[in-house]
Amino acid sequence: MPLSDDQIKQLLEWFIHSSEVNRKWSDKRQKGIEVNHKWIQPEVIRELSDEELEKRFLDYYNSNTGHTQNLNKLNRDRIIRDKAKFRETIHYLLDEEIPIEKRVNDVLRGTYRINGFGRGIMSAFLIPPSISVEKKRFLLRASLIRSSRPKS
Repeated sequence: MPLSDDQIKQLLEWFIHSSEVNRKWSDKRQKGIEVNHKWIQPEVIRELSDEELEKRFLDYYNSNTGHTQNLNKLNRDRIIRDKAKFRETIHYLLDEEIPIEKRVNDVLRGTYRINGFGRGIMSAFLIPPSISVEKKRFLLRASLIRSSRPKS
């Protein structure tokens, strides 16, 4: 039985406010997000050489997106193999003029799909440091849930 939107919201609120795991990692995660956000911007990515883009992405990936999650290292090299496609996907993903649900669907299942580039890494790229980690997590999870639900 799937969870309702209210149940998901309650679960996320519990995690944000009561979970010891969340409290333990929040500062480290926030610092990681701030460090990596300096290069996860369309203007910066556009100017990086292929070698520098690969280095920054691998550092980011190997640190589990700035200590925010655990990623499967098997996918790491396959994601960055085609640097032009990677660059194009990141630019599309960060284009805020396109609705978030469309960007999520196109990156996970559509034109901008890269093998190994799943929800975990995608969500890490979408999180700007200007709002709290808790709010980011809630907003992104709600968007991912909406985009993954079958249309009625």
